[in-house]
Amino acid sequence: MKRIFCGLSCGLAVVVCCAVFLLSGGVVSAHAAHSAHSAHDAQACVRAEDFSSHGIALGQAAGEEQLSAAFGKVLYDDVLSRWGIPLTKYTFQKDITVYTLQKTGQVAEIVLEKDAATARDGIRYGATSYYIQHVFGKAQRENVGGDACFVYRGNDSMRLIATVDHDNGSLTALRLTLLPLTEDEADTWAEAHPEAMGDALTTEILKGEAAIDTSALPEAPAPSAEIGGTDELTTRMICHRGLRYAGITLGCLIASCSINLFLVPSHLLTGGATGIAIIVYYLTGLPIGLQTFAYNIPLLAAAWRLMGRRYTADIIIGTGIFSACLDITRFLNAYAPLNDYMLAAIFGGVFNGIGYGLVFRMNGSTGGFDIIGAIMKKYYSFGMGGVIFAFNCVLMC
Repeated sequence: MKRIFCGLSCGLAVVVCCAVFLLSGGVVSAHAAHSAHSAHDAQACVRAEDFSSHGIALGQAAGEEQLSAAFGKVLYDDVLSRWGIPLTKYTFQKDITVYTLQKTGQVAEIVLEKDAATARDGIRYGATSYYIQHVFGKAQRENVGGDACFVYRGNDSMRLIATVDHDNGSLTALRLTLLPLTEDEADTWAEAHPEAMGDALTTEILKGEAAIDTSALPEAPAPSAEIGGTDELTTRMICHRGLRYAGITLGCLIASCSINLFLVPSHLLTGGATGIAIIVYYLTGLPIGLQTFAYNIPLLAAAWRLMGRRYTADIIIGTGIFSACLDITRFLNAYAPLNDYMLAAIFGGVFNGIGYGLVFRMNGSTGGFDIIGAIMKKYYSFGMGGVIFAFNCVLMC
């Protein structure tokens, strides 16, 4: 009977993970089908005039004088890079911001916020979600940069993004853009527009150097070659990445020590895929770390499909480190310092929180229900905390 129960428990753990994977796939299928239908409706309602404001259209070559004539006095301008695309940013009065491609001078994005968020047919700041869709067409809410938005697509990668309040769905900003919104789109955009790519910071530095008279200065010595061509910026990036992964490793080590030192000896649980692994460990003795990684495989596959390869690569690293730490620190089970369940739960929860907090502080993840939360946030604008809490409640029940 015990073997049957253990087998059922192991099967249940696998089924739960597979069900989550299928659920994620279903989310995308439903989202894709709904998006296709929404795109059809949106194309029927969105017009060419919707991708222009104050007589300035996306893709139009416009200098500072022309932009000032349309939007008013420029408060300040700046040079920046987004997804490696060099841009010039102009900030105007009345909450209007315009971005132009530094290389070609074309208008790449117009952002209209607050009272400036106006469009045809009475669309203005505070318009309801119902009226936005009545004018531009039906669309599903999407998460763009952490904001709830309705995205309407035009020709030549042009998009009209209506940002709405998370709670009441009222319009807070309009964004007209032909720039990529995701890393995958950025790669495609760079291949399609090589003439617009470059290093905006280098260009700005060269501008400043050109304005300085250096004739009276002594000639600078020729720069020495560096091994492998690694410059100072690249070195800083490598150091930053190394410190980041060191922080993630330390956080995983603290969390795994907490689990093996306080929770497991007292037969307590934690959340996520690790919680499922602990349940099966109590029944079968299978290594928790190995199980955790195995249960994350379908979730990682879903993340690769839905969230992109760069997002998933970081999670794979975090999951691998955490799973290894869980099994490496398994020997701590024999050195449990507490016999009181309440104290074990308190100390386990505190140190577990410190470990996970450090991982999150380094923008890392250990996988599990975090992936489901990220998927639900991206496609349905649900809060990650609420989604993770709901799944953990189901697990504890």
